[in-house]
Amino acid sequence: NTSASASQIVFTVPAGAVTHAVRLTTAGGSTTFDLTIVAAPSITSLSATSAAIGDVIVITGANFSHVTVVSVAGVDLTLADVTHTTSNTAGRYTVDSETQITFSVPHGITTADAVVVTANGLPAVSADTFSVPAPTISGITPVAGTGKSTNITVSGQYFTDWSSVTFQLGYGTGTA
Repeated sequence: NTSASASQIVFTVPAGAVTHAVRLTTAGGSTTFDLTIVAAPSITSLSATSAAIGDVIVITGANFSHVTVVSVAGVDLTLADVTHTTSNTAGRYTVDSETQITFSVPHGITTADAVVVTANGLPAVSADTFSVPAPTISGITPVAGTGKSTNITVSGQYFTDWSSVTFQLGYGTGTA
């Protein structure tokens, strides 16, 4: 299909075109420009269904080379700077290849109903979801304190995104 006016031509890109020189010819001459066709990304799977803050998830799919946005549960991630190493990698992503993106689970989410990657405004949404497990306590030491200056150690899992510790006082609650 082709349609034209004095200032615009609309045409259908042939199937299989990737990068193509387009030549426009009129009675007054011709001009050529390069047209790059970017296929929409697609997501086929996520590597995990449960992951803690900072854990690495691998997105498998296709057409990832032009991805500029990765969003998890509505949180846009930051493209990882591979020239600087940091211990805080939560919320960062890398485009590893045309078929793989790696990201670390960002702070502040509990369930990712959707992982979205976008290339040139074309989004792909994962069918898979994953959740961030709630924290679990496996031990407290010492079990009994000697006074209000006693240091208490709480052991367990999934404490990465903690914001407060609340404890029961004899007459109310307190927050550490």
